[in-house]
Amino acid sequence: MPKQSQAALSVVSPIKTLARLKAPQSLTTEQRRLWHIVVDNLPGDYFTPDQVPQLIQYVTHQSFADSLADKLQSLDVMEPAWPRLSAAQVSHSKAAMAAARSLRLTNQARKEPDTARNASRRTQAPTAEQLRQRYEHEG
Repeated sequence: MPKQSQAALSVVSPIKTLARLKAPQSLTTEQRRLWHIVVDNLPGDYFTPDQVPQLIQYVTHQSFADSLADKLQSLDVMEPAWPRLSAAQVSHSKAAMAAARSLRLTNQARKEPDTARNASRRTQAPTAEQLRQRYEHEG
C-alpha cells in the first residue's frame, strides 16, 4: 500500500450524523417545541425508538403543567376553580417529573451515583458561628 501524503492525512472525513427522533404529528405545537428542546439538547443516540411513548408522556404532561401554571397566574386565589386547577397542575408536574426521571433527564441522573453522593458528603453546612460572621461582614 502506498504511503499517504501529509496533505491526504490532514483531510478530515465527515463523521456520520445520527438521526434524531422526530416528533409525532399527533403532538400539539407546544408539545413539539418541548420535544425538540429535549431531543436536540442531547446526543443523537441518547434516545431510541422504544422511548418514544415515554417522551410523548413527558412532553404532554409538561405542556399541560405549563399551561395550567399560566392559567393559575391569571386567576385570583379565591376563585372557585383555583383549587381544582392547582391540583391538576401539581398532578401533571409530578407525572412530568416521573417521566423525566425514567428518561434520565434530571441533573442527578446525568452524574454517576458515587460522584453525586461523594459531592454531597464533602459539602458541610456552615456552623452558626460561620453564618454569624458572614452576615456581620455583609451588614
